[in-house]
Amino acid sequence: MIRKRMFRAAVCLFAALFASALFPACGRKAEQTEPPEPERPFDVYNDYHQWTETEGYGSGALVPQGPDGLYMDYYHTLPGEPAYASGRIVVGDSRCCQLGIYEQRAGRSDFASFAVWGGHYVNGEYPPILAAGIVSDIEACFREQIRACGKCTVFFFATVNDYDRSGVRNAESIAAAIDAAEYIASMEYESGGRVYRPRVIVVGFDGCRHDGAFSGADPAVFNRYVEAYNGELRGAVEESPLLSANASLFGTVPEIMNGDCGFINDGLHYDDRTLRAICGFIIESDYN
Repeated sequence: MIRKRMFRAAVCLFAALFASALFPACGRKAEQTEPPEPERPFDVYNDYHQWTETEGYGSGALVPQGPDGLYMDYYHTLPGEPAYASGRIVVGDSRCCQLGIYEQRAGRSDFASFAVWGGHYVNGEYPPILAAGIVSDIEACFREQIRACGKCTVFFFATVNDYDRSGVRNAESIAAAIDAAEYIASMEYESGGRVYRPRVIVVGFDGCRHDGAFSGADPAVFNRYVEAYNGELRGAVEESPLLSANASLFGTVPEIMNGDCGFINDGLHYDDRTLRAICGFIIESDYN
């Protein structure tokens, strides 16, 4: 029995070494070198508008999805960039646009990002986070990550906004997000005689600032709504046949920040400190 255990351990070690040799740059652990921070923090909402005009549109990372400027823009990591083959993908709304922008400003490549500013999962709402073109982009990136890394983990941010709360559509919003996450989890790619699927980890979020006025809704009301939303979302993930395998890795931004989430001046979108912590959560979760 001891010899069998030793043999299995040796096989596992060999497999790990073989994988690291085959894919040396894929999903590299962050502790090896401290990831850089942007030279200047983005403190106000207008920072993102200025970045859109001066950097985002020009680099092709951000493209308009509708007539309302930043509100409908689509952030997408481009093929050929190091993040595109990182073994990790982030999907979501404006907060995930922020994550992609943060990574680009800091010169990091922890994950590829596909996100719509002001986007929705609820059917019939515009702009949709998983429009046909975006789904195609995510699937192409997933396949490239399998070819490059032999793995792909999708961090699916199931967010809603203050205007979703005003419609009192908690159950509808969660059902739409779960459907979208399950759709991604069901993607398949065959390579080397093996069928791969992405591992999908669902992430909840924080609502808005807790210590000041918020233009979209009463902060206390919205944050209570978000807390209930996250609890029901966790339960829906645990009950999903396609998502439950990774339900133990479900996390929320309040949990990531130990209740100390920071926001820029609009009170809704995250500050650089919070974005950096979320990036760390993504990296660490991918090793669990």
